[in-house]
Amino acid sequence: MSGKFNFYGVFTGFFMVIAVISGCRQLGEMKNLSKCQFRLKNIQIQSVDNVDVSNVKTMNDLNVTTIAKLGSSLLTGKLPLTFQTNIESKNPNNQNAAINKFDLHILFNNVDLVQTVVNQRVEILPGQTIVIPVVLTSDIAQIVKGENIRTVLGWIFPGNDTPAVFTIKIKPSILVGPVTLSYPGFITLSKDFKTQ
Repeated sequence: MSGKFNFYGVFTGFFMVIAVISGCRQLGEMKNLSKCQFRLKNIQIQSVDNVDVSNVKTMNDLNVTTIAKLGSSLLTGKLPLTFQTNIESKNPNNQNAAINKFDLHILFNNVDLVQTVVNQRVEILPGQTIVIPVVLTSDIAQIVKGENIRTVLGWIFPGNDTPAVFTIKIKPSILVGPVTLSYPGFITLSKDFKTQ
């Protein structure tokens, strides 16, 4: 019988135990995630065609020169919109919940605007409510093709008779070891949410 210490065996066994514990913890986080509540807190329009509109409350706050510039951009077929979606999540569990990434689909007036994957780990403590901010840019020119710029601006700023309707869909995922486990189907946060 050898008296040598099997360092490699102990080292490997130790990390196998850690991996199992870690996997169990992550599975628990996924289970807790399934009980979390999500809602769209708001959408903040930051810029239109690189024009800062973060402080604009209604279309009436825009001057004639800015509206003319945006109208010209729309006619050329390019009107990039930068906005921040603030997704609120509440963890009603007595243990942590977590997300490693999530698929995000956004529709503007029921037309696809953005489809992306947000690689951002988020942990939600027991009883905690957090806001997950996601800043995105998308060209809306093709979506609003045929409309005049005043109609478009009336959609994307609040305080108007016909503001835009944003539909937000998310599919959270969590890593368990090398495996990605995704939420079954998309969660639709709001079908009737209007910009704020």
